[in-house]
Amino acid sequence: MGSKKRNSLLALLESGPIVADGAMGTQLYERGLFVNRSLEEACLGKPALVRQIHEEYIDSGAQLIQTHTFAANAVKLARHDLGDKFEEINKNAVRLALEAADGRVVVAGAVGPTGKVPGVMTDSELDAIMDVYRSQISLLVEQGVHCLSFETFRQLSEIRLAIKAAQDVCDLPMIAQVAFDADVKTADGA
Repeated sequence: MGSKKRNSLLALLESGPIVADGAMGTQLYERGLFVNRSLEEACLGKPALVRQIHEEYIDSGAQLIQTHTFAANAVKLARHDLGDKFEEINKNAVRLALEAADGRVVVAGAVGPTGKVPGVMTDSELDAIMDVYRSQISLLVEQGVHCLSFETFRQLSEIRLAIKAAQDVCDLPMIAQVAFDADVKTADGA
């Protein structure tokens, strides 16, 4: 499953820089969805719009698109009373991206931070966060993403947890991105 596209991703990397899509959330906001709600809910309520945005990125030259699952982990969805929609949102997000890609581009399963601070968590809380990541990543992989994209993590401690969780459940290539403040440091000071 996915090995052909996985190899395509690695071949793309060997040939030079990859053009990836842009921010799905920004596009949804500009088209009338409000940020006081879970934008990932659009995978259920506005699937045609999500797919259209994917297609526009591909038509603009993107070689890699990301599923609309940045904030679709169980912790973030629960904040919007969507915990019971976790599986449905993630499955629809992958389906929409794969349909838009139509075999033309690589589809990365987007994984974002939980918003928790690992440096102040107990061992049992850290285990729970690992389970959150394992659950989402397993679902993305089962649905057929070609690689994983860890997006906009502000703490190295949390992205390390996400990467470890991914290594526990799959062997897909990973893209890991962190965010830095104006002092060129992560939120945990790295």
